[in-house]
Amino acid sequence: MKRSSCIIVGAGPAGLSAAIAAARRAWSVVVLEKNPQPGRKLLLTGGGRANLLDPALPALDALDAYGRSGRFLRQALTAFSPAEFLKELDVETEREEDGIRRGSIYVRGGARRLLDALLSEVRQLGVEVIPGAAVCTAARLPDGAFQVRTARLDRKCSRLILATGGMTYPSTGSSGDGYHLARIFGHKVEAPRPALDALATAPSFPNLAGVSVADASVTLRRDGRKLATRRAGLLFTHHGVSGPAVLELSLELARASASPPDCPGAPLARE
Repeated sequence: MKRSSCIIVGAGPAGLSAAIAAARRAWSVVVLEKNPQPGRKLLLTGGGRANLLDPALPALDALDAYGRSGRFLRQALTAFSPAEFLKELDVETEREEDGIRRGSIYVRGGARRLLDALLSEVRQLGVEVIPGAAVCTAARLPDGAFQVRTARLDRKCSRLILATGGMTYPSTGSSGDGYHLARIFGHKVEAPRPALDALATAPSFPNLAGVSVADASVTLRRDGRKLATRRAGLLFTHHGVSGPAVLELSLELARASASPPDCPGAPLARE
């Protein structure tokens, strides 16, 4: 059975970035991707433009988006510089200056530019990326190594990284596989909550659908109690409201729910 220093499950931006970091440490790295090509969901982000957090800001600023659950990211983000990483990949960003998404950061050249840069770097580092390799089973062996199986492969590794994404867009590969793998290894998985989504309102204003406000202050209240306020762009839809301000508030609404939805994720592929 072939053994690698590190196996990464998922070839999205997180998995490819992890592969780059591991390969730069002279590890032998294999990335398993269940889709025919890597980065399928990345190509859809930001309408194809790849929207990012502002790389000029400290990576730790991203912790607030995860609430109390984000504390476990502190050590990793302290050691990571988004701006330096993009510079090493020769990827530039640009800021939206007008309209509803004013202030948003995108990749110059779009999502394809970022994906190509990530893939180019992993190739130069000798990382083996295997598409069409959905994980069937994974286990921890008595000697501390990991065994990972797909329909065609049986590999061992010293380190295993799960970078499968959540379950936001199953047709792109984000179908919840990682939740099952995490449970296999004894991790506690919090029930996923919806986020970055438009909100349906009653009444809605379909006659205003498509109308946007570049700078709006939106406050979310529940049972008369103020939950959160965001100031950013606002967009009316046929069924309610969307836009940057609403997308950020949608997570606050989900957190305020009495109980999170039961979203166990998709079962693993079968051999």
